[in-house]
Amino acid sequence: NIHFCFFSYLYEALIYLDVTHPSVRDYLQNVLVDLNKKLQTYIQTHPTTTMTKRFQLLLMASQGLLQKIIQQRTTTPSTFK
Repeated sequence: NIHFCFFSYLYEALIYLDVTHPSVRDYLQNVLVDLNKKLQTYIQTHPTTTMTKRFQLLLMASQGLLQKIIQQRTTTPSTFK
């Protein structure tokens, strides 16, 4: 199933990201905002599929990571602009 492969890839990627590195943090914020929008769209348009619960978990993880990045940006100035 393509959705399961997509989920597995994104889940692994989110787990191993180093959000403490400024260049990753700067770029990743935009990527996570876009990912969150797409996950929310999928969840809203496919509320009863078996993948929806997995994508909801992925969305929560992505939102948490995004919040962590935003907090780090407010406490640590970026060296890359």
